[in-house]
Amino acid sequence: MSKIKLIVAIPTYNRSAMLMTVANALSRQSAGLDNFYFVVVDNASTDETGLESAKLAEIFPYFEYIFEEKAGLSNARNAALRNCKTPWIAFLDDDALPDINYVEELLKAIDKNDCDVIAGRITPWKLHPLPAWFLDEYESFPADPHRAAGLLLEDEYAYGGNMALRMEKIFEVGYFNTDFGVRGKVVPFGEDTELQMRIRKAGGRLHLLPSASVAHCAVPSKYTIAKQWQIRFLAGKSAQIFSELRGWWELARICMKLPYRFFRSTCDSIKKLLQGKYGWQNAAIDIVGEIYFVTGLFCGWLWLQKHKEWHA
Repeated sequence: MSKIKLIVAIPTYNRSAMLMTVANALSRQSAGLDNFYFVVVDNASTDETGLESAKLAEIFPYFEYIFEEKAGLSNARNAALRNCKTPWIAFLDDDALPDINYVEELLKAIDKNDCDVIAGRITPWKLHPLPAWFLDEYESFPADPHRAAGLLLEDEYAYGGNMALRMEKIFEVGYFNTDFGVRGKVVPFGEDTELQMRIRKAGGRLHLLPSASVAHCAVPSKYTIAKQWQIRFLAGKSAQIFSELRGWWELARICMKLPYRFFRSTCDSIKKLLQGKYGWQNAAIDIVGEIYFVTGLFCGWLWLQKHKEWHA
């Protein structure tokens, strides 16, 4: 165990069948099962997750099942961090299918010892029927499929569904903030971004590794126009909160953003419609979505006024 450098942790809630599909992909990794530790964090599931996980101990030589009774993705991820016994930990969503060389590519990057966060590639897993207007970019990171490995830009962060963290840096900056993420008190996502912001402030390096790729399940319920608008609103709210900009000039800046972003999005959408790259649904998501995003910025600013003691 002391020679193993990586734990692959999957937090899960009531998705036993999907979990076993993802575990099956992990069992066929090119790196071999002796080179990583596999952890399932059961976030108080009421289905067959516990029973199904017991079968995994017969497949993986290094396997651990953790039951986390406190609901919330951040709590589940923190349970994995508390039990981590290796220098690195990788988080996968329970509906993210890793490529066969996923672990091998992570281990190569870890051996280079030149970063503190590894952001893997995410592509869409079209397991269920999706609307005709669905675009691959909605479930892709990075957006450019040909982008090479290298440091992430200053405003870029790894997605929690395919992210590896150096434990030494976690000990320095702390665990996931449970106010964020699924069942968090503030916004239902963003805990991964908030943690990486702290890592970056502490001098950490965030690295993009496209060769460590997973296919993330595109859930049909997520792809309605109204749901996409809601996501834009929450993205704006979390972005403003994480910025920690509370001043009145910041409020004026938010107000000035709306006409600019609305005009820019309208022009871009018309261009894509004329080129046949868009449906009217995509245009509606992008154009009206800017109003939702800026409204989210405003709500985030209001939240900061009420929580002046809060800092990322």
